[in-house]
Amino acid sequence: MRIGIDARALTQHPTSGVAMFTREIIDALRCVSDDELILFTKTDIARPFRRLPIIGNHFAFARAVDKAKVDVFFSPTGLLPLGLKTPSVAFVHDLIILKHPEWFPDSIWQRFFTLRFTMPSTIRRARRVLVPSMIVRDDLVQFFPEAGDKVEVVPEGVRRPEVIQPLSDEQRQCWGVVGQYLLSVGTLEPRKNHEAACFTLETIVVMMKLDVQLLLIGSRGWGAGAILQKIDEVNRRLGRQAVCYLGAVSEEEKWTLYQNAEMLLAVSRDEGFYLPPFEALAVGTPVIATAVGAVPDLLTDAVTIVQPNDVEGIVQAVESVLRQKPEVTASQLTWEQAARRILDVFSRF
Repeated sequence: MRIGIDARALTQHPTSGVAMFTREIIDALRCVSDDELILFTKTDIARPFRRLPIIGNHFAFARAVDKAKVDVFFSPTGLLPLGLKTPSVAFVHDLIILKHPEWFPDSIWQRFFTLRFTMPSTIRRARRVLVPSMIVRDDLVQFFPEAGDKVEVVPEGVRRPEVIQPLSDEQRQCWGVVGQYLLSVGTLEPRKNHEAACFTLETIVVMMKLDVQLLLIGSRGWGAGAILQKIDEVNRRLGRQAVCYLGAVSEEEKWTLYQNAEMLLAVSRDEGFYLPPFEALAVGTPVIATAVGAVPDLLTDAVTIVQPNDVEGIVQAVESVLRQKPEVTASQLTWEQAARRILDVFSRF
């Protein structure tokens, strides 16, 4: 089988979640199958159309895919080019931009175009629409009832490095880590609920008289300024760097931070899959998480579930884990499993 894949995210947005998903699925497909993979990138768009987003990204790109005569085209971005005729499958990661437009104040045109044009067109033309969790499946059917029987759930995977380096003295000094720490992973933006994590840390320090810290890792998103201000306020009240924002870190550093954390504090308000809890469990780190993404599907017995707006409940959960670490069951999800399920979908065409 000749499988075409939309790989534009790998060069246009290389640090995004979609790019990570695309990389992992491509590697896993190569691992589990001898099928021919044809990667389509921005360079496949005829040069005169590259500066014309709608014409280039939809019609010129679709023409390049159709011309290649692949058996199936896979879109990891969740959207198919408007002009595409090749049999296709789309992977929709989430519909948060439609559920909570208030979290995306600069995306009015994107929401309108997605809701009125690209997503309905994708649903209509795709042979199958894949999603990472039951929550996203329900959201998709709610917004687009015509999706119906086309929707299938394919959980994402975790790729734990074979070797994870310990936290070095140089890293501790660079990041201001002085002892035990809680970890929170995700873009610095309102829906990740970092304010609740900061308040939890402050309450724990005051109540338990511990020198524990909260480390936040992730790139800056919309609303990051207000969150950074909250961090400064908490640190001023506590008289020390109790909350440290490290910014974006490398994959190697991320796994080091996971492995050395007392726990992962994952209190996001909404997610499509929510990979950090699965990654933390893969290295034996306890997880406190909200029931979003695939957490209620796959992890209810492996993590401590909290509500995003119940700060008192989050504080109690953190206190309990700090007093006695629970036994952790590692996540068994792999990208190879996800790749095999996707191949199974392709084989049913």
